[in-house]
Amino acid sequence: MKNLLIYLLLCILAIIIVVIMDLLTGMSLSLSFQSISAVFSVTNIPLLIFMISILILPFIIVITTSLKKRIHQHK
Repeated sequence: MKNLLIYLLLCILAIIIVVIMDLLTGMSLSLSFQSISAVFSVTNIPLLIFMISILILPFIIVITTSLKKRIHQHK
């Protein structure tokens, strides 16, 4: 669970850094978020599937380890 929290914090930190860099270069906040969303709108399907799988992977790991712990506790 700690790994998942660290993963989420690093994702949030990366988004904050990107937005701050855009704001420092003179872009507005709405234009900064629009440029972030534009990256995802122009990607092709295989790359989008890969990016989503990389984002979901830490959650899958946490869920499977917790299920394994519950199975071992009941035995």
